[in-house]
Amino acid sequence: MSIDDQECVRWRLTSRLADKKGQRRLFEKLDIARDLFPELEGRTIIVGVSARAAGLACTERWSIWFKSRNVSYYVIGHELTHLLQGGRGVPDGERSCDVYTLARSDMFCDQAPSYLKLPASVVTHTGWVRVGRRYMLHHLAKEAVAERERGRKKYIKWFEAEVKRFADKMD
Repeated sequence: MSIDDQECVRWRLTSRLADKKGQRRLFEKLDIARDLFPELEGRTIIVGVSARAAGLACTERWSIWFKSRNVSYYVIGHELTHLLQGGRGVPDGERSCDVYTLARSDMFCDQAPSYLKLPASVVTHTGWVRVGRRYMLHHLAKEAVAERERGRKKYIKWFEAEVKRFADKMD
């Protein structure tokens, strides 16, 4: 299936994005990431270019925007997770969005999350999660979501403390 066939079902490009060349890699990444979001099945998502932020989402318009075509899986996952907020299964807020994104798949643990506090031993100086720490982040994020479901209100603080504790043990 070509990108043109897929965008009719899954994606609709803004005119600004449609005019850009070399978007194949972006759409490959979007398709891979979207397969991990069965809640979005049957929805056409508008995809565009952001001039300001690495990624943006609008839940009312079912749209996401990216600053560049060399976007990380984390940013893609984060913006798709935003579409699940507002009564669609993910609590509101950027920090909640980060935890739920990391919990969805270790694939989204490539770039350091923007809104969570992680120890320096987990993140490289260029902002990427160290390869040996990605599964730990994913596992602890899944545990944090489970903690929230069990009634823990400060599940994000719990997550950050657990990441620090595990990272300290690994060093």
